[in-house]
Amino acid sequence: MPAEGLLNGKKILVVGASSGLGAAFARAASAAGAVVTVSARRSDRLDELVEQMGTGTAVAGDATIPEDAVRVAKTAADVMGGINLMFYVAGYGVLQPINETDPDVWANVYRVNVLGANLAASAALRHMDRDGICAFMSSRTVGDANALFGSYSASKAALDQCIRTWRVE
Repeated sequence: MPAEGLLNGKKILVVGASSGLGAAFARAASAAGAVVTVSARRSDRLDELVEQMGTGTAVAGDATIPEDAVRVAKTAADVMGGINLMFYVAGYGVLQPINETDPDVWANVYRVNVLGANLAASAALRHMDRDGICAFMSSRTVGDANALFGSYSASKAALDQCIRTWRVE
C-alpha cells in the first residue's frame, strides 16, 4: 500500500519540527494525507517547512515553557479540530565527558529532553479523545555506554521512564 493517503485526515502535532527527524516526519505525514501542525522555537524554519510541504500550520513555541506548551497544543487543536497524534521529537545534547559535568548543560538537556516532552504531552492530551496517541523520540544510547553522551543518554533514560509512567497513569 502506498504511503500516500495512509494518514488521510489524521490530525498530527509535531513538536521539534524545525529540522532533522521532526521535519522529515512532518513531511512524510503530510504526504500521507495527515493534517499537520509543526512547532519548535525557530519560527523561520517552521515557515519554510510549511511552505515546502504546501500545507500545514506553523506554531512557534518553546515546549519547556508550560504556557507555550499549552498555547501550542491549543492552537494546533483549534486549527485542526483536535489532535490524534502528538509526536515529541525535540531533542538536545552536548558531547561532554562525565568528569567535566557542567550542571547548566545537564539542566538544559533535561529541560528539553524530559521536561519539554512531558509538558507537550500533558498539553496535547487535553485535546485528544481516548484513541489519541502521544509518541516520543527516545534514543538507542539509553542501552549503550557511549563516551561523551552521559547527559543525553541519562535524559533519554529518564524520558523512557516517564513514557512507562504515562502508560500506567
